[in-house]
Amino acid sequence: MSESQIGDVPLGQKGTDRNAPVAAFKGKGVRVAPSTIPELRAGRRKGKVIENNVLISEKLAQDDASLKNGFYLGIINKALELRTPQVRYKHRYDTNRYVEEIAVQLGKDKEDIRHLWGAMRADLVSANPDEADPQLAEKFRQTAEKFIADYSGPYPSSEHPPVRNLNQNWDHRTVRDFYRVMSPAIGVRFIATWMPYEMEIMSDFYKKQVAEGNRLTPFDRDSLGVTLIPTAQAPARTAADMGVRSETVNAHRNILVYGSPQSPLMVRKLR
Repeated sequence: MSESQIGDVPLGQKGTDRNAPVAAFKGKGVRVAPSTIPELRAGRRKGKVIENNVLISEKLAQDDASLKNGFYLGIINKALELRTPQVRYKHRYDTNRYVEEIAVQLGKDKEDIRHLWGAMRADLVSANPDEADPQLAEKFRQTAEKFIADYSGPYPSSEHPPVRNLNQNWDHRTVRDFYRVMSPAIGVRFIATWMPYEMEIMSDFYKKQVAEGNRLTPFDRDSLGVTLIPTAQAPARTAADMGVRSETVNAHRNILVYGSPQSPLMVRKLR
């Protein structure tokens, strides 16, 4: 089946000038080669990727992160609701099957939740260079210090090795440096113990994003731009420090555009 238009861009009839639709796509911030137009007109190539890119470009132009902020606050509110203390150590949170239960309660895939949790961290870091929000940065420091204290032993030899590593290598000042140390290399299981604590920070962060007009963060812009600029790598501002994976960027971008971890235009699930 041939394509007649993609989005609101008419492709024109067979044999007509290719430059008009190419220019229209360019005006939307999407590059399409002139040789692609006849392929689309004849149905030899599907326009789903181009349509997806048009929607992404429009989201950039609109400077609108409302779908993302609403979706993430839904995860955060459920995560806060499901926090429970450990049976033996009441000052710590029970994280056994924590992510799985959040996913079940929300009717989502647990791997999607894990990817989006990583995206939230990158989002938070990107929006707070040099502790741009002093109040949030101070609450973060207090929460992180409590987390370290809760998982430290009564004497040095009983302290959890990952806690010791975090305590020794974090600068005890910045959000970015905390997540630099709290990388996948420190242990996935240990990172999960931090999740119930950081939900308080994430709640404040995303509520503020909503209150200030749902504007795109630097991580949002980088994630959207990866698709539009073929040579771009995963968001450079946070990837080096936080190990941001392409699957995480894909899920975050889809949340921004569609309010879902998957693009309805793409047949393959992005995981």
